[in-house]
Amino acid sequence: MLQENQQVRFEEEQPFTRPSLNKEKKSFLVSLVIKLHLAKDNSGAQKVLLVVAIIAIVAAVWLFFSTFLSPVTPPKIPSNIHIPPGALPSANQ
Repeated sequence: MLQENQQVRFEEEQPFTRPSLNKEKKSFLVSLVIKLHLAKDNSGAQKVLLVVAIIAIVAAVWLFFSTFLSPVTPPKIPSNIHIPPGALPSANQ
């Protein structure tokens, strides 16, 4: 235990440095966009990815509305095929 008149002294003085918050860790997609020369820097790559995301969302909405909300039409049976009565389920059953 230290007495009141004793001080702690270190052999080497090392200045305290805070970890830098400016170091930007690039994500895989940002690096990929830059490697494919679609953007020059991190900001440009993020803009490219934003445009791709918007296009994907618009395509998904368009596919949803064109597929699930369109009226269902029954398949047409060629007139030269003979179907015996009672072979197909009727709507009254």
